[in-house]
Amino acid sequence: MRSRALPTPSTLPLLLVAAVLGLTGVVAAEQPVRPPAHPVAYAAQESVKYYVVRKSYKGEPEFLYEIAERFLGNGDRYAEIFRLNQGRLQPDGRAMTKPEEVGAGWILQLPEDAKGKGIVVGPLPVVSAPAAASAGPASAGAGVPPAAAPAAATPNAAGGSGSHLGPVLGLVGGGLLLAGAVAAGLLLRRRRAAGGTVAGDTAPASPLPRAGAIPAPSARLKRTPAPVLVSQVDAAANWAVDRALRVVATACHQAGRPLPLLYAVMIDAERMVLRLAVPDDRPPAPWTVLENGRAWEAPLRDLQAAPVDLAVPVPTLHLVTIGTADRTRVLLDLGQCHGLISLTGDKAAIRALALMWATELATNSWSAESGVLTVGLGDAPGDAGRIRAADGVRAALDLASASGTPSALFLAAPPSGRDAAALRTLIASPESGSAAVILGSVADARWTFTLQPDGRLDTGAVGIVVHAPLTTARG
Repeated sequence: MRSRALPTPSTLPLLLVAAVLGLTGVVAAEQPVRPPAHPVAYAAQESVKYYVVRKSYKGEPEFLYEIAERFLGNGDRYAEIFRLNQGRLQPDGRAMTKPEEVGAGWILQLPEDAKGKGIVVGPLPVVSAPAAASAGPASAGAGVPPAAAPAAATPNAAGGSGSHLGPVLGLVGGGLLLAGAVAAGLLLRRRRAAGGTVAGDTAPASPLPRAGAIPAPSARLKRTPAPVLVSQVDAAANWAVDRALRVVATACHQAGRPLPLLYAVMIDAERMVLRLAVPDDRPPAPWTVLENGRAWEAPLRDLQAAPVDLAVPVPTLHLVTIGTADRTRVLLDLGQCHGLISLTGDKAAIRALALMWATELATNSWSAESGVLTVGLGDAPGDAGRIRAADGVRAALDLASASGTPSALFLAAPPSGRDAAALRTLIASPESGSAAVILGSVADARWTFTLQPDGRLDTGAVGIVVHAPLTTARG
């Protein structure tokens, strides 16, 4: 398996030119590869679209951005493919844990709107783990990766159009799980979203889901001073978010159905969009479906008029405002990570942003039952609400464990030793519902957010780029 970095904004024009020229080129012949290290079978499930990664394509090793460009028409949708396949065992005994790593012979499930030569339609092949440990797993070298299922057992290959399928996103279990399980999808597109829709052939009427439509900064930007915090919490928008959560909880309760798991909220002056971890195309009123059930939309005026039953519980969510895109406020649920979150950038700026998130969680109503703990960040600005400053990581973990409720921890530096192990155990448990944001680089962080000098926040594998709620200091 060969690791290949994802394209940077400066390389995108070259990739686009290569993609255009490739339309008239001759498709490279399949290259023979070794048999799989683990047996492959077909699961008894509905048909999906998938692709078996080649050893090379047009003379180059394949990577997710290029695969998304070829089959989805937009390389920025690589994150969707990553989330559909994250953690699933592959024929060589490995699993996809990073978007930039992909091996020949890997079986990649694709979004339902994927089109192009080489796509297979049928039950997704499932790789079985060995029954007992052997002397050592078959190793696939960088140059000779293993193959997938035998060609004779391959279902019908899809041509340019493909059959219409129901939502087949690999979103199992409601949330991002530990490595070795299929992750619940975070489906916002990365960096560009010119079409206004994450998936599907028809764009929705509303442009609201365009969370990634932030222009890339000029390569000649001058050095700017560190950003500083200007505002903490938009009380009016928080009220709208809280009411929306209560409206959808009430509507689902009245319909006798569970409340869907959501990972992000997007709100502008007229409407709100809920991003769902598991697609659901049957929303209760006043919500309507977007993107084949991956998102629900409702006008704010309808949410204000909809009934609310205060006796219906609303899940504790670690929703924080990560920034704005196209005049749309974007909130992300940090609790959906189930791993460590690394926040990198200018030290003063990321500290201010972390404290803003802590203050938001400590003062809003949808996370009223959640604990908010900080270590080494100093005093929070304004009304700190429920924030508790702990003397150290161990003290913060003790407080989180004693509370019996989900907690959000914000640490000024990565922990070490037993404290690090205990923190990972707490956060990795889906049942805990807790989240941990650590300032600085963390080697095994599940999510890495980068606050750039121009004020943009890049959430990395999550696939969202927004303008953070910061501004550049003057004077």
